Amino acid sequence: MYPDWPKSAADLVPLPRCDGPKLKPFEFHGPQTIEFLEYIGEGAHGHVFKIKIHEEVYALKLFRFLDDDEWSSTSIHDDVHVISAFANYAEPFNCECRAYGRLQETGNEKLTVQCFGYLLLDERHERIMMDQFQNLRLERNFCGSIHSPQGFDPLRSRFLGRNAPIRGLVKEFGQPDQDLTTPGAKKILQNIISLQQLGIFNLDVAHRQIINGRISDFSSAVTIPHFKTSPELNPNLSPDQISGMEFETFYLCFQDYRYFDNMIKEFNEEERQKKKKIHVSAFPSRPTRRYRLRGTQSRIDSGRQQPVMVSKDVARFYTHVDPRKLEVLSKKQKPTRWNHDIHHDNRGRARMLLNTYHVVEFWTHWEYKDGHMFLEDPKY
Repeated sequence: MYPDWPKSAADLVPLPRCDGPKLKPFEFHGPQTIEFLEYIGEGAHGHVFKIKIHEEVYALKLFRFLDDDEWSSTSIHDDVHVISAFANYAEPFNCECRAYGRLQETGNEKLTVQCFGYLLLDERHERIMMDQFQNLRLERNFCGSIHSPQGFDPLRSRFLGRNAPIRGLVKEFGQPDQDLTTPGAKKILQNIISLQQLGIFNLDVAHRQIINGRISDFSSAVTIPHFKTSPELNPNLSPDQISGMEFETFYLCFQDYRYFDNMIKEFNEEERQKKKKIHVSAFPSRPTRRYRLRGTQSRIDSGRQQPVMVSKDVARFYTHVDPRKLEVLSKKQKPTRWNHDIHHDNRGRARMLLNTYHVVEFWTHWEYKDGHMFLEDPKY
């Protein structure tokens, strides 16, 4: 499930080992040499440090060893091959590797805070880090989530052999954006659209993630191809399973724009912003006939997308991009809008899209059989 200790730098290979984009290791041009300058902070999936390598300053994100239920996994927890199959696509370190791998292979690294490769922290530098920041008790904060750290056991040593190396990404160092501006917000929105065109979505858009005006974190990102989005990875899927996968993909893309609009709304509500509001929205309000799908609310609140009724029983929602198409970025041509029609028989889906603040995470149940991952009994 985790990368093994390399015997030499030559043993480091692009990760993860599954279909789709991969991230190359950081090039040290010799032995691993890292100077830890400052502890910046922690998040749900890791710790961030300001470091120096060969006189260059970087940000180093070191990842936690998480329980399987912290990411899109399976109910089968006792088979390393099954867990690893899911981890390659959905475990936070691999999510970031896949997203940055796509950005690099398409030449679009500057859409986001740049990543210069992954590293496996060697034992000497792990000791240096632990000793230098011993007041933070990091030895107990690399296993388990930020809410329930478990020390190094049992997650790091769950499999036979040496404890797995701590995994990290070497990134561009920058400063969090204290203020948002209308031009800056427009750029962030355009970058979200561009990322989705490249097949990267589920971005956890939030003000805390904006560094130097760009998105900085992809630890929950879905990158095409992915078991959630790509039926071609499993030729045995039923029509209902394929429909469920399509709706989950649409919903996660839809949420990226909802998160953006909520970020702008919350920023505008801050005391210092009341006189200088940002007027940017992913789903701008517009006059339309009142939405009514049998069994749902008819009133449309501010901040919600207003679906179009294409018939008395069918409502049409949209996002700006269908990431499955993997469109080439072009300044001359706008991306193709993705329309998604919902029949009143599936009004549970409509409620999910209309609910401005409710976020559904890991609401589908995935299983593994005969080398394939599949969506079991999609109900929503």
